Amino acid sequence: MRVGAIAAACAFAFAPLAAQDSTRTVQDSAVRVFLDCPDTFCDFDYYRTEITFVNWVRDRQFAQVHILVTTQRTGGGQEFTLAFIGLERFGGTVDTLRRLSHTTDTQDDIRRGLAQTMRLGLVRFAAKTPVAGKLAISYSAPVSAAAQVRDPWNYWVFSAGLSGNLNGEKSLKFQYWSGRLSAERLTDAWKITFSANQSYNQGDFSTPVFDSSGTQIGEQKVRNINRGNNANALIVRSLGAHWSFGVRGLASSSTFLNQKLAARIAPAIEYDVIPYSQSTRRLLTFRYEVGPTAYRGFTRAYRCACSAVLA
Repeated sequence: MRVGAIAAACAFAFAPLAAQDSTRTVQDSAVRVFLDCPDTFCDFDYYRTEITFVNWVRDRQFAQVHILVTTQRTGGGQEFTLAFIGLERFGGTVDTLRRLSHTTDTQDDIRRGLAQTMRLGLVRFAAKTPVAGKLAISYSAPVSAAAQVRDPWNYWVFSAGLSGNLNGEKSLKFQYWSGRLSAERLTDAWKITFSANQSYNQGDFSTPVFDSSGTQIGEQKVRNINRGNNANALIVRSLGAHWSFGVRGLASSSTFLNQKLAARIAPAIEYDVIPYSQSTRRLLTFRYEVGPTAYRGFTRAYRCACSAVLA
């Protein structure tokens, strides 16, 4: 009777410990994940505490899944591309998910959205581990039919910039100003870019003036001004996953080069070694263009040349 009581007491005492060991074993078997993303929007501690059905590691060589996060601008914010690259037992498995943020999103909105996308991508890996039995799947049904996701800018991205530099001393002064405007639209089917730049460069010099005896009798002020303007456009139409065809136009003016107008138009063919769908992670493009360029100088000189460019 006493022996039975002791055995029952021992079994009761060790039951919580056994359950704890079982839980630890399940967690130890969870997928090991390495997160690779730019520091500008990557909050590793947040994702580690919010996504607990995986084991996060800080060294890729110990990981079973490598999450590579890249980003590119869109007309209404940023598009995040998350590549889930399987390693070790998951080698050869690669998934890609995308998340679109808006200009009104806060940093917290962005990281919450990325955390949700990471959960979706990691579920297929966790489903092949003992952790799967402890996962719960839920669905928040919309009240009404979801509206079709639409970019109000139609994939156009506009940017503007202004820069300047001033420096000088008593006998030497410089100033430089430049402005830039650009617009681009990149999709699977089209690549359209426009840009315009203007620059102003002024230098003021003071040089001594001497008489025939070598005595300084004053100073001569010299001002040198260079102005430059250029605009270019590139329109490319995709012919498939790798080949594209398009045209480039260029117009420029430069007092330094004595060009009142330089105009060029050239058809081009482009080959993308890596398909556009992977452009956020890697991109290698060859473009060949050939066409005439006409020049008109400030001294009324005219000339025309034909050239080819491999970019």
